[in-house]
Amino acid sequence: MPLAAFAGIVGPILFSLIVFGLGSLQADYHPWVESISAISLYPGGWLQDVNFVVFGILMGVFTIALYRGVRPGPASLTGLAASMLSALGIVLMGIFPMTMDKVGGDVVSVHSDGHAIASLVAYVGATVGLIALSRLLAADPPWTRYAAFTNKCGMAMALLFPALLASMPAISPVHMTAGVIQRAALAVWFTCTIVLAIRLRTVLKQREPEEDDRDMVLS
Repeated sequence: MPLAAFAGIVGPILFSLIVFGLGSLQADYHPWVESISAISLYPGGWLQDVNFVVFGILMGVFTIALYRGVRPGPASLTGLAASMLSALGIVLMGIFPMTMDKVGGDVVSVHSDGHAIASLVAYVGATVGLIALSRLLAADPPWTRYAAFTNKCGMAMALLFPALLASMPAISPVHMTAGVIQRAALAVWFTCTIVLAIRLRTVLKQREPEEDDRDMVLS
């Protein structure tokens, strides 16, 4: 399981590096204006679709490892379900990528219904998952000092959500800020995930000797 916890570190970093690399290769791609999903519309965009799928799988693996390392509580089911739905949503974002359409005579990138729903599930799931997780961390001594940080990250994502929704439509007056808002939200999410993953590896390693001792007693 300590190795599975590493998925929470590799996932966000690998995803970000691929996004940066693919975006840099496209002269017409504007990262502070366009969403990450828009990379799929450029040459070689299929790599971004694969990036979503791989990232979603890694987040699912990390979620399972995380809930193995945190003491169960009343918020366990909510947190686990929300986080796993988020991971599924990320995978579906790669399976149902963005499309092109005409708006007012101009060809623009738009979210297909499948991609829009998957994006919503991924983001809301992650937000609810962090807030629910913070309640579990507060009641688990090895995690207590991470509870407030996790809750603040979840709340920050929740506060950014209306702005993110408002900026996504191509006809929105604040569409030019879509890239900035999305990346700000992801920065919060990814930072929290990496911090928790680093702590999880320590917690799981500390619990391994305890489990070995119990196995020896039982044998």
